[in-house]
Amino acid sequence: MKITAFVMLILFAVKGCAQSSKIDESAIEIEYMAYSRGGFQSVVINSDFIKEKSQRGQEDYISRKYSKKDWKKILNYLAAIDLEALKNLEAPTQKRLFDGAMHASLKIIYKDKTYQSGSFDHGTPPEEIKPLVDHILSLTQSVE
Repeated sequence: MKITAFVMLILFAVKGCAQSSKIDESAIEIEYMAYSRGGFQSVVINSDFIKEKSQRGQEDYISRKYSKKDWKKILNYLAAIDLEALKNLEAPTQKRLFDGAMHASLKIIYKDKTYQSGSFDHGTPPEEIKPLVDHILSLTQSVE
């Protein structure tokens, strides 16, 4: 039983690596936005940099490079998402409807095509995109 599980794990890892190598990494851009009457956060990330705005009307993004290891994690999370179904994902909570949480959305731009989620509560994304959103937000915490 343990050998079977180990073989399945190896196959899954190899399949994941093969899928991510078929992606044109330079053609991917991810945008995460959260907003309410009193708060705002916009994050843009691609293979080269992560940049963030934390105020409406802020002219320039705060930008920095980040590790290739983090980019590989992002690609793995993206490979697990059905981009065509992104717009149909259901938000697990509804706090944003009564100012209990900021409205948030995720946009993935690949080449000339844009995939966008519906609105969800900031901090509580749909399960299908939670690992990606959580990882992106963990990277922004160190943007100054």
